[in-house]
Amino acid sequence: MPTALRDVVRYAVEHAAPEELPLLDGLAELDDVHAERALTTRSRARERLGFGLTEAVALVTPVLWTVLSEAGRHAVGLAVDGAVDRLRNRLRRRRADPAGAARLTLPPMPPERIEEIRHTVRERCLAAGVNRARAVAVADAVAVRLAMDELRGSREDGGPEQPGPAR
Repeated sequence: MPTALRDVVRYAVEHAAPEELPLLDGLAELDDVHAERALTTRSRARERLGFGLTEAVALVTPVLWTVLSEAGRHAVGLAVDGAVDRLRNRLRRRRADPAGAARLTLPPMPPERIEEIRHTVRERCLAAGVNRARAVAVADAVAVRLAMDELRGSREDGGPEQPGPAR
């Protein structure tokens, strides 16, 4: 079962950067495409001033959103490039009703893909100026959340159940 990108970001932020929860809550009214744009686009006003919140504090939320969005697009594959364009058009039409807009999702992922994403999150956090301990904590939280989804997905598909207590 797919997981909402927002849920993975929220889980990681709650566990590794809870001071960024107000930023994440502020995105609640935006659809996922516009939220990503808001997180990754620098305003001209900040550029003219030469500083802003992103320069004062290294934020993990934009890094997470970007990496997970890329991972979701990669998981879908190249065969659906046309579908992405159709989704963008639908999201533009739904701009007036963000609550009804589609959410970006991530499919359950195998452990090797989760590890790749974990590594990418850690490296991009470091590149954004996040300290090593926090970058590792954020990357680990993302990996845990994605692994929980993979485990949940395998159980729903009739995979092995966890052994219960001996009777």
